[in-house]
Amino acid sequence: MSRPITGAYAVRKEAVSLNKMHGKHQTALPTPRKIRRGCSKELYRTIKRLGVYIPQDQLEAGETLYYKKVIANLLWIHENSSNRKLLADWWDKEVSPELAELWSLDRETLSNAFRAAFGG
Repeated sequence: MSRPITGAYAVRKEAVSLNKMHGKHQTALPTPRKIRRGCSKELYRTIKRLGVYIPQDQLEAGETLYYKKVIANLLWIHENSSNRKLLADWWDKEVSPELAELWSLDRETLSNAFRAAFGG
């Protein structure tokens, strides 16, 4: 007759098995709120580095554009979250052309400002 395992040992054993199943150092996907706030902060820092005025309606349109691009590529971005250079390259290729057109800015200047603000 074996008795069921109870107490602190059972909790520890369950946590170990969950870590094996989900990966010990993997983080969960960010919530839409975190993504939206992160996009907003990154664009704010970029504009600050540019030293130009962007009207509020264009700023909101740019944030929405960036947010939609991030949501569309969320799994890839999450997998490469520790590689800032790769993420900045993705931003240059996927986001900066449309954002530069929307804000009537030079694409190269915008990309350089984003890299300086983002750290890639």
